[in-house]
Amino acid sequence: MSKVGQRERLTQNRIVQLFQQQLNYRYLGNWHYRPNNSNIETEILSTFLGDKQGYSNSLITKALYELNKVAGDKSLYDINKEVYSLLRYGVKVKEEVGENTQTVWLINWEEPLENSRESIKALCEPVEQPQDTHAYIRYFCGADTENPDLIKENQQQRIALYKYTSALVRAYANLSNDMAEAGYTTTETEIIKQEVKHYEQVRAEVKLASGDYIDLKAYEPAMRHLIDTYIGAEESEIISAFDDMTLIQLIVERGANAVEALPKGIKQNQEAVAETIENNLRKVIIDQQPTNPKYFDKMSTLLNELIQARKAASQDYKAYLQKIVELSKQVAQPSSSSQYPQSLNSPAKRALYDNLNQDEALALAINDAIRKIKKDGWRGNIMKEREVKNAIKKYLDSPEDCDSEALLQSADRIFEIVKSQSEY
Repeated sequence: MSKVGQRERLTQNRIVQLFQQQLNYRYLGNWHYRPNNSNIETEILSTFLGDKQGYSNSLITKALYELNKVAGDKSLYDINKEVYSLLRYGVKVKEEVGENTQTVWLINWEEPLENSRESIKALCEPVEQPQDTHAYIRYFCGADTENPDLIKENQQQRIALYKYTSALVRAYANLSNDMAEAGYTTTETEIIKQEVKHYEQVRAEVKLASGDYIDLKAYEPAMRHLIDTYIGAEESEIISAFDDMTLIQLIVERGANAVEALPKGIKQNQEAVAETIENNLRKVIIDQQPTNPKYFDKMSTLLNELIQARKAASQDYKAYLQKIVELSKQVAQPSSSSQYPQSLNSPAKRALYDNLNQDEALALAINDAIRKIKKDGWRGNIMKEREVKNAIKKYLDSPEDCDSEALLQSADRIFEIVKSQSEY
C-alpha cells in the first residue's frame, strides 16, 4: 500500500470509529472482498434516506447523483475529501427547478439515540419469533449445545450485541432528562425506556447463558451505575447475582436451587435453563482442558450424553437437574469425582496420573523430577523449558532410539500439560 493509501486507511478507520462510538451506527465490517461490492451501496442508502430520514424519491435520486459524481475518476485523496464533505455537510439539491435548495443529510448527526435503536433492532431482527429469552439465547449462543464450536462461531454476534446495548444505554442516559426538549412525546419516551430495558435484559441473559459474563466482569461497574440510575436497580441484579462466583460454582454450592438465581426470562423456561447450564459447563471444560486433557475429554463426553438424553426426553426435568449438578461437581472439583490414590494430592499429580495411563509411580516420579529441575521463570525460556522436557523424557517408555518421534511426541504432550499447571 502506498503512503497516501496508508494515510487514507487511517482516516477511514477514524471515520468508522466516529460512526460507531459517537453516532452509534452499526458497523457491518470491511466489504472490500464482497461480491459486487460498491463504494456507494445505492439500495441501502436509498432505503435509509426514505424510510428513516423521510426524503422524497426525487430528492434521494438527485442526492445520489451528486454523491456518485464526486466519487468519479480522481485520486483517492480527492475522492475521500469530497465524499467526507458531503457526509459532514449534506448534499445541496433542489427538488424541482426554481425551488429552494434543500440539504439531504446522508448521516443522522443529531440523533445518536435513534441510531442506537436502529442498530440494535437490525442486529436482533433475525431472532426467531416470539423473540423471547430462549430465542435470543439460541440465536446468539447456538441452537445445539452438543456442538462446542457454535458458541465460538457466534462470538462476534454476541460482542456486537454487548456493544450496541451499551451504546443504547449511554445514548438514552445522555438524553433521558431532556426527552421532551428533544421532541419525544410522553408515550414515545416510555416506549424507548422499555426498549432500553428490554435490550439490557437480553444482553444480561445472553451474557450469562454463553458464559461471557466471566470474562466481562471488569467492564460491568460503569454499566451497572447507568442501569441503576436510568433504567432500574432490578435489572442490575441480574448482573450482580454472579459477582462473587460463576454459575457452575453456584450450582456446586447450592445444587438445583441455583436455578433460582437465574434471570426470570431464563428460569421460567426449562430448555433455556438447560442450555444456559450446558453452555457454562462447556466453557469450563474447554478452559480447563489443557490442564488435564484426558479427564476433561471424559467430562465433555459425559456432558454430550446428558444433552442427548435431555433432547430424547428420556428423563424428567428434576432428574436432569440432579445429573447436571453431579456433573458440575465433577468438572469443578476433579479431586472428588474419582477414586485417586491418596498420594495424588494435587491437581498436577492427578493430571499426570490421568494422562500417563493411570500409572501412579510414574506420575509421582515425573512430578518429583520436574520440581527438582525447574527454575524460576522457566516458562518461555527455551533453555529452561528444554531442561524440564528432558526430565520428563527420561521417565517415558521408549524404543532403543531415545530421540524417536513417538517419544518426542509423548514428551511434548506431557510437557504441555505440565506448562498448564499453576503449581509448577
